[in-house]
Amino acid sequence: MTAKFIGQYLLEKGLITRDALLAATEQQLRVNQTLGALAVAKGLLSEAQADAVNLEQQRADKRFGEIAIARNLLNPQQIDELLDAQKKQRVFLGEILIKQGYISREKFEVELALFKKEQERSAELVKLDLLSLPQHEVIEDFLDMTLKILLRVAKEQVKITSITHTALQCPYTFAQRINGDQQFDYVLALPENMVFALCQHFLRINCVEVNELALDAMNEVLNIISGNGCAKLSSRGMKVTLDPPRAISSAAPANAICIGLSSIGADFEVRFYF
Repeated sequence: MTAKFIGQYLLEKGLITRDALLAATEQQLRVNQTLGALAVAKGLLSEAQADAVNLEQQRADKRFGEIAIARNLLNPQQIDELLDAQKKQRVFLGEILIKQGYISREKFEVELALFKKEQERSAELVKLDLLSLPQHEVIEDFLDMTLKILLRVAKEQVKITSITHTALQCPYTFAQRINGDQQFDYVLALPENMVFALCQHFLRINCVEVNELALDAMNEVLNIISGNGCAKLSSRGMKVTLDPPRAISSAAPANAICIGLSSIGADFEVRFYF
């Protein structure tokens, strides 16, 4: 079993159909509003103000509320009220599948318990593999920023699935060189649909081909991840600088550290060439 999310798990076991999963996922996205969308709906922010906060959040390791307060757009009490409202309205995928009659509550609860055990075992193995790497603190800092930025930019929930020295075959590979006390290439290896998702959310345009504009957007995504990753290294007392990002061949050196990642829509990879 390779599923990383409960919906994928149920689909792979043949307990729901792909159409059912797609419908439930789309309903979940409609119901589970972001903090910015809630603030706009309640008349606390204009759409332009919420967009400005979201844009800064894409580029900095900060929470929406932290930025809104710093800009004097919202106060701490308003943020707490928004967070409470967000929590109360949140709906989980399983509940939608049950309410829509795609699976019984009894069957779902049995499968959810099995799924959680499987994912806990997988997460523990990944953690042990990561801690065994000599450069694990550097890798952890950049992985943390990768997951945060992909969630903020592409609205993609991402899980770490594996740590190997065997590169995944991906058609689009982007790299950025970090120099100084730590020297390595940070690499994103992506399938086409993940490039489209990042570009569409980052540029706010409907991207249908990987053109020069899309490549520029990917370079900017890399700059954001690497820039925040380097800020974390600097907080550890390391002196580092960044070279410009670039598209590279998908081939990886034999000593590459390849971190498998999975979102609902795609499997992809982060690599580190030390």
